[in-house]
Order: sequence, then structure tokens, then C-alpha cells
Amino acid sequence: MTAFERWVHVRVGAVVLDLPAVLVLQQGATADSASAVFEGGGLFVLIDQGPFAPSLDADVGRPGFSEVPAEVCGSPGRLVTFVSESGTVYTTAVEVAAPRRITVVVRAESSVPREVPLKIVHSVQALE
Repeated sequence: MTAFERWVHVRVGAVVLDLPAVLVLQQGATADSASAVFEGGGLFVLIDQGPFAPSLDADVGRPGFSEVPAEVCGSPGRLVTFVSESGTVYTTAVEVAAPRRITVVVRAESSVPREVPLKIVHSVQALE
């Protein structure tokens, strides 16, 4: 069994998403605040929501930058990908600006299969 075979459902504020179990100490984990960070297994996941959630606009121009429209939590949003200057870390992120700003950023080491960050960002759902 690899580190990414078992996944758990996690709630962060008003957002629910699926994460590899290696990032979460307990199944069905909940973070009461509107933001959380999960780290482990070559992954770094940031979930933030509300008016002060970061925008992905600052990432325009990074190496390998790509942006496509995406539906996030049933609302129009965008899917952004890029790589680090060294090429050893790649980022996959989603953002929706309205009705509530939600940003989910997944940074993955090159050893992490590309489908793992995509599965995380595509699992994002809003509860409210």
C-alpha cells in the first residue's frame, strides 16, 4: 500500500475535501477555523476561505504557469498550476471568488504522482 491509497474526508470551516490519510491524524477530521494547513508525504495543503483568503493572482508568471476555468463548489472558479524555480515542487490550486472566497493550494514534491493534487482540488465542496 502506498501513502496515497487511503483517503479521508476532512472538514475545514465550511469546506469539505478529501485528503490522503497520511496528512490527517484521524478520519473525519474537522478544523473549526476557516483555514488549515496539512503537511506530510511530500504534500503541503492550504485551505483558506473568507474575505482574506489569498488570491492566486500573485502566481501569474511563475514557471509553467497555467490557468483554466473550473467549477469549484458549484461556482465558477479557476484551476492554476505551476512549478517551483528549481522544478522540484509543483503547485495545483483552485480558487473561487464568490459567493464566498475559497482558496485551496496543494504543493507537491516531484515524487508525488500528479493525480494526487488534482484529486484533492477536485474534491473541494462547500457546506453552506
